[in-house]
Amino acid sequence: MNKFLIILAFILPITTLFSQIKTEGFVETVPDNGLHKIALHHELTAYAKNNLNNVRIWDEENKQVPYFIEVSKTTITASNFEASAIISRSKITDTSTTYIIKNPKKELNQLVIHLSNYQGTKRYKLLGSNNQKDWYGITENNRLRNLSDTQSTSIYKLIDFPLCAYSYLKITFDDLYSLPINIIEIGTSSQKVNTPVFNEISTESFTTENLSDQKKSTCILSFKHPFKIDKISFEINAPVRYKRRAIVYAPSTKIVNQQEEKIYKKIAAFYLDSTTDNTFFIENFWAKDMRIEIENEDNPELLISKIKCFQKASFLIADLIQGKKYRITSGDYSLKKPKYDISFFKNQVKKDLPVLNIENIKHVDTTMKEKTITPYWQKAWFMWLCIGFAGLLVLLFIPSLIKDLKQAK
Repeated sequence: MNKFLIILAFILPITTLFSQIKTEGFVETVPDNGLHKIALHHELTAYAKNNLNNVRIWDEENKQVPYFIEVSKTTITASNFEASAIISRSKITDTSTTYIIKNPKKELNQLVIHLSNYQGTKRYKLLGSNNQKDWYGITENNRLRNLSDTQSTSIYKLIDFPLCAYSYLKITFDDLYSLPINIIEIGTSSQKVNTPVFNEISTESFTTENLSDQKKSTCILSFKHPFKIDKISFEINAPVRYKRRAIVYAPSTKIVNQQEEKIYKKIAAFYLDSTTDNTFFIENFWAKDMRIEIENEDNPELLISKIKCFQKASFLIADLIQGKKYRITSGDYSLKKPKYDISFFKNQVKKDLPVLNIENIKHVDTTMKEKTITPYWQKAWFMWLCIGFAGLLVLLFIPSLIKDLKQAK
């Protein structure tokens, strides 16, 4: 049977089938001419590329409408900035950089860091002391994100932490896995803080299981489509006091014995703590389901009433015409990143643009069929080549056959 299948594979033409989800929606009525923000609904970006390169805007004549993407992020406008005295700065090459400052106030729960633009994220921890000898933790395993400003060479970043009254504060930046950053000043200020906008993503199913023999619990969340998750929040009803390590896993695949097998890959880890709001940020997580393992040790399992997932809001900035209809599409993996002139002027666009939503979003599952490939052994030239080769072999063996027949007589 196996031999037959191998032969059949050589006989039949080769065709390739693959499934592709395409998504489209329509922009609500455009009230005025000019630039607008089009809010990208997570349903529309579900099957888009991670960088949204295959998202397109089409007008009534099916022509592309140029745009650039704006992702919601935390911005701080500092005023009346008062720099705190940096008492010391120390550095361990390729390991960490530490700053010690004098607390400018009796009580403090925020600092503003003025730093040069940096592409990436930076992990840090904050400690407090009253004598610069005995240091106590205030916050750990935090990250500074979005460390660049498109309109300036530096940026102000806000650090939040529990209210404290230490005379001295020590900030240590982790340089082990990232390059050092240039801290210009550290201090306090009157600032306007614009926090990023997040859209909640509804879960299709949520199940929990207590694995008492392994001293852990698992939570399985499934979504209708594969979404990008930027933030996750836990609602925990009991017990009153707890601190448990939680690990987030995303599904992946590997080949075992020439077969595809589903596995789970570690994405993030954090501590669920009764003294915090249990909200965590996750980077580059894109999946249709996730598994969360909670290490209970010898404690009773947590009573989790709900786990909320959020996606950071994204917008398409485009120049639209009043009354015209526009269609948004995504999911075509043959498309590459578009090159539009409007992207060169993003720094000149005002922030308070009118926002439009996308309506009537639909997902279409299309099975794409690649061009049928006819194997060379089925082509006429190959058949005639084989016939000619067989004829040549016959001609070569005829003299030998005649000689053998004469000897036989």
